[in-house]
Amino acid sequence: MKRVLRGFLPVLVLLLSSSGFLLRGDSGKANPFPDHILLTWTGDPATTMTVSWRSEVSSKSGQVRYGVRGGKGQQRRVKASSTLFATDLGSYRIHTAFLKGLSPTTTYTYTVGDEGLNRSGERSFTTADPKTENFKFLVFGDSQSSLKAERPYSLWAQNLHNAFRLNGDAKFIVMTGDLVDEGQSGAHWEAWFAACQGVMDQIPLFSSPGNHESHGSSGTRRPAYWNAQLRFPRNGPDRLKNQVYSFRYGKVLFLALDSQQKEQRPYGDILGPQKEWLQERLSTSRDLWKIAYFHKPFSPLVKGRTYDDVKEAFLPLFDRYHVDLVFNGHDHGLARTAPMREGKVVQRPSQGTVYYVVGRSGDKFYSDLLPPPEYLFFDPVKEQPNYLVVEVRGKSLTVSAHRSDGTLLDRFSFDKAEE
Repeated sequence: MKRVLRGFLPVLVLLLSSSGFLLRGDSGKANPFPDHILLTWTGDPATTMTVSWRSEVSSKSGQVRYGVRGGKGQQRRVKASSTLFATDLGSYRIHTAFLKGLSPTTTYTYTVGDEGLNRSGERSFTTADPKTENFKFLVFGDSQSSLKAERPYSLWAQNLHNAFRLNGDAKFIVMTGDLVDEGQSGAHWEAWFAACQGVMDQIPLFSSPGNHESHGSSGTRRPAYWNAQLRFPRNGPDRLKNQVYSFRYGKVLFLALDSQQKEQRPYGDILGPQKEWLQERLSTSRDLWKIAYFHKPFSPLVKGRTYDDVKEAFLPLFDRYHVDLVFNGHDHGLARTAPMREGKVVQRPSQGTVYYVVGRSGDKFYSDLLPPPEYLFFDPVKEQPNYLVVEVRGKSLTVSAHRSDGTLLDRFSFDKAEE
């Protein structure tokens, strides 16, 4: 029965979002009922969960009610913090609740809303196993899409829900930026959040920002909508908190970086502070695996693009401390390098870093991509959006790339036991 419901859910979400009934007004403004529900971890994945959602301005207070699935005890209540956010569609409130003291490896049900009747339906999440060495997560590239389509962001919705349907044991999602096409547009975020419901209210999201998170009708700006609506660990450099951060799951250190030096240059240098922060994180890491993700690749697939400033900032540290794997977006193609060190191909993953441009999750693709020679695998992903599945099994790690319909495109593995 669960499998039937999960398979039906993507269709239901698409129907609701395209009909305008996904808990929002006709103008895209928030109503009293909570929406934009999103999970992430800003603390220990085994004992905490961070839940955020949106409501109209009049809903000044919010709370999460939760309990162990199937438990007979009274539901706990956690009060949320609330911030007012003004957008081009009007103002609304963002509520954030931090649940702590949870039991590891336990499924909880929860609802969000105010203290009255304006509450969401029941959802669920599962806390991590603190001793796990084996887990799976999903990776998505640019989900940015046009609002001119009959059902905006419907390809992103289909890709996300298909990936989750086929990989229901995935523990979380990683994205490499450009979640939306115009980061300062409320309409784009409306469509993006509508597509995410049914997945990102069940498993946590972690993302790095892309250049389009700074885009708006009046040019580029700081990613205000990103920082107002998304909640990530606030352990990054000052002025870049929520855009740059790290977290651990199992024996893997994850590092989210911000490559948007060009877009944010008017507001000061963002690469220098990241270098210092990255040096500290990597030099003190004793993690078995190190994975970084950010938007712009060192070796672009689009002719004429160069990001030497980003490369000069990050690559020496990746080499010095042996970051195993780097995920990038931006170019909307799927491409994997050989292991690289100091910009040159090496023989084994133990000697260098594998860089993976992870493709596209939305409706935008390029017809003239030209991968540099260091890429061993390349696919322009014109036919369908795609996603990656990463499986960690102790000292082995496998990455597979799939079309939206599940068709396998690429697969490769590391094995530290053979080093």
